[in-house]
This record gives sequence, structure tokens and C-alpha cells, in this order.
Amino acid sequence: MRYADTCLLISLFFRDSGTDNALRWLEEAATDPIMASHWSLTEFASAASLKARARQITPDLRRKAMAKFRRFVAARLSMEPPAPADFERAAELLDKFDTGLRAGDAVHLAICMRRGATLCTADLQFADAAEALNVKVVRVG
Repeated sequence: MRYADTCLLISLFFRDSGTDNALRWLEEAATDPIMASHWSLTEFASAASLKARARQITPDLRRKAMAKFRRFVAARLSMEPPAPADFERAAELLDKFDTGLRAGDAVHLAICMRRGATLCTADLQFADAAEALNVKVVRVG
């Protein structure tokens, strides 16, 4: 199972330096199952709001992107809710502070580990931290 992190999902809906690689990754996935977390919904909404506040996108474009993202989630992603134990595990993962793992990414990683999924990310720092914690990673880009 592929676990898509939020930076990868953002690149699918907002043109940025990772968009071409994210689109290629999605095409290569074909009909394979892709998992994400409900935590990604919050992070995606936050990123869209930050873009609107910074005037990188219009409020209307933010609204349209959120609607498209929700349709994509419903049609293509298997959504995994964070379990209470995922937050405990995330805190334990953060004990290994030399990995550079960030809190939100630790939650993603705990869910990914619980499900035995392969983390798919374009975030190099996250990929390095995940590999240091013995998680299988596909670097997108």
C-alpha cells in the first residue's frame, strides 16, 4: 500500500515545483491503492488557506481546489483515521530527535507504520527521517 503524504497531495492540486513529479507518481500508481490520513485533510486545508492569505491564490481558487481535493479523496484514496496509539507512537518517534522528524510528519509516519505502508513523499527531510526509522520510502522527484 502506498501512503501519500500531504506535500505530495498539495502538488497534485496547486502548481508548484513538485507538480510534474507528483502527476507522474499518480500515473504510475495507476489503480493501485493509495492511502492517506484524515490528518492530511487538515494539513491540506491549512496549506490552501496559507496560500490564500499570502495572496498566492484567490479565495475562489482555494474553494475550488478544496472541492476538487475532497472529490479526489472520495474517489481515489483510502483514508485512514489516526488512532490514539498513533499519537503515542508519533511522540516516541520524536524522541529520536536527531532524525529531524517534525510533529505532523511523525503522525503520518505512525499511521504509515501501523498499516505497513510505503511512505511516498517529495519532502526530502521527511524521507530521510523515515528511512532512518526503517520505513520503506518512495521519493517522488
